[in-house]
Amino acid sequence: MTAPIRLRIAYKNAEVTGCMEVCSLTDTTDLSQRNDHMDKVKLEELRHELLTRMCGELTEDDFDARLKPQVSEEQPEVLTVRFDEIGLDSNDALGEFFFRPLAGSGDLVQHFTAALTLTDGLSGEYLADVYEAVSYINYTLPCGCFAVDHAHRHLSYRLSMPMSVDMDAQELYRQINIISGNAVEIAGNYMDILLGLSRGEFDLKSFTESL
Repeated sequence: MTAPIRLRIAYKNAEVTGCMEVCSLTDTTDLSQRNDHMDKVKLEELRHELLTRMCGELTEDDFDARLKPQVSEEQPEVLTVRFDEIGLDSNDALGEFFFRPLAGSGDLVQHFTAALTLTDGLSGEYLADVYEAVSYINYTLPCGCFAVDHAHRHLSYRLSMPMSVDMDAQELYRQINIISGNAVEIAGNYMDILLGLSRGEFDLKSFTESL
């Protein structure tokens, strides 16, 4: 079914023999670092809560949605969703939705990614045509891009967007739903024609004329 995505610096003065002595910044630096760490932890907790909420809502709508736990700092928590009605031909696709890891505790921007694997069985016979078709499409897209993984013969669409780390929970959830919904819609708009081309159902000339 088509996805219904609804979708500070501290300081201290010390009085010494009638004079004001500026204290070492060591304590204040440690305090700032502790505050930044707490902010990062709170943000990561919020992101987990929002992915859990999205997973629950998709499950209620009869999607096969699962939350894969974070493996390491480089491999974040990922919401996986199996779609079975994308595009006019009701194609299958695997969606993966996740927040990218923060580069540092003082980051002002965070990124959310929506990635859809459209097929993992591209034929080598038509691979060159798919590469060229993807370049045509990507040039016209307002955001995100299609990509071909040559080694694994995967065709995918990926959309990553930046957002402020200061967004409240409601606005952040609204934004990640917009990103996810756009990714599913854009992938669906081109999935039929790309898969048809990859199976040799029509040639590259017919493809370009259809754009």
